[in-house]
Amino acid sequence: MVLKSFAFRLGSQVSSSIKGLFIMPLIINYAGDFDYMVWSQIQSTTSFLVPALIMRMETGNLRYLAKRTNEKLINSFYLATLGLIGFLSVLVLSVILLFQNSVSNIMFGSIGQTSFVQLFVWFLLSSTLYSYCTQYFRIKHNIVLLSKLDFVNNVFWVLLSMFLFGRFDSAISYLLLGITTFQACIVGAIIFKITQNTSLIRIIKVSRYVRPVLAYSIPLIPTGMLLWIMNLSDRYFILHMLGEQPTAIYSANYQFGSLLNFLIAPVIFVVFPIIMKLWDLKYEQRAVKSIEKLIQYYTLLGVLALILIVICTPFVIGLLAKDSYILNDYSLLYIGLGVLVFGFYQLVLLVLHIKKKTRVAVYITFVGAVVNLILNYILIDLMGIEGAALSTLFSYSIILLLLIIITRKEIALRLDSKVWIYLLVGTLVFMIASQFHIMSLAKILITILAVPMVYFGILVVSRSLKKQELEDIRYLFKV
Repeated sequence: MVLKSFAFRLGSQVSSSIKGLFIMPLIINYAGDFDYMVWSQIQSTTSFLVPALIMRMETGNLRYLAKRTNEKLINSFYLATLGLIGFLSVLVLSVILLFQNSVSNIMFGSIGQTSFVQLFVWFLLSSTLYSYCTQYFRIKHNIVLLSKLDFVNNVFWVLLSMFLFGRFDSAISYLLLGITTFQACIVGAIIFKITQNTSLIRIIKVSRYVRPVLAYSIPLIPTGMLLWIMNLSDRYFILHMLGEQPTAIYSANYQFGSLLNFLIAPVIFVVFPIIMKLWDLKYEQRAVKSIEKLIQYYTLLGVLALILIVICTPFVIGLLAKDSYILNDYSLLYIGLGVLVFGFYQLVLLVLHIKKKTRVAVYITFVGAVVNLILNYILIDLMGIEGAALSTLFSYSIILLLLIIITRKEIALRLDSKVWIYLLVGTLVFMIASQFHIMSLAKILITILAVPMVYFGILVVSRSLKKQELEDIRYLFKV
């Protein structure tokens, strides 16, 4: 069952990345750099505000409700919290509309883009409700259905984009309206399903469960915002310091670096509630071992994925967009390394989750965010886009180091020495592969075949990759 859930979640994650790679060239080639900058800013700002508007309760719900089987209690609780989230969302969005000229200047570099601000407000509302309502199925351990909903949503984005761009002058506006409407329909259907098995009296009764969930979740809000500063605030610095086109170029390349999330997001999504449940049921050693094996698995495949992404991205992005969107190898390497390091941070952070000490993460990410803001201001001015990628990498490295130091006092994770061998071999393979100028489809295909063969070949010959490692990966899906 866990393996099936992982497979479906991986498929959903793949469709999400393909969605971005499909929409990117359509906007750039048919609408231009400015529209792609607008699209990127709306997406990044939405990813910042959605976790805050839902008060990170999706994580708190998992931590406190995942082991409960009373469907009426879960449904009633979800409706009670949905009302709270809806009220907060309307309040925040009203403030955005009240100051839409200022918001337009901050998001798009001009006060004359208030129409996009208005579209952004409705898009943000539908995205917030969609994000929270679909998480209902995660609590119900129905990740397959949740993944199917996300997949259908992603496919709709792509099909609508293909229909609009090249046919309509205001395609970006119609795209946002269409997505908003579609997500609202899904939200309505989920709410209808939940209300079938509850009542107003029961909703009022379960209100007492909201306080402990909020106590767990609210510290995660500033953590999420501070992580957003490290991950996405560089777009705002680039927009106001370098202009619209560099912002579009950086956002496009970051999409490829983010492909590394394939390896971490589906696994954490599926395994997180299971590890929490194991810990609560006193299978503590098994929960800790699962985290250790996750780190080893992520290192093994993450290093390989990073090599392929950095080497292949220049050709692919030139093919999909424009040659002017191609960044130098160092910028791509910094972007990819940043995403890889953040993946390690997410895995080690599981220790704080099982110990219910999420407040600690606030202080860690605060330090990282301050460092990131300072470095963005200095390095983007000195190095341009490359400075933005480098500042993100430095910030993620700092919070990972701080997290490791702090969590060792709670649970000392014991990593296999082979993790360092994976990193060493990966560095060697990258140094060799980066010597070749790969800017043709034939060379790309050869690279995709040759690099994994060399990487795994060296590991097998050095006896760093054996049958036991494969058994360890299988162990993760038996928890």
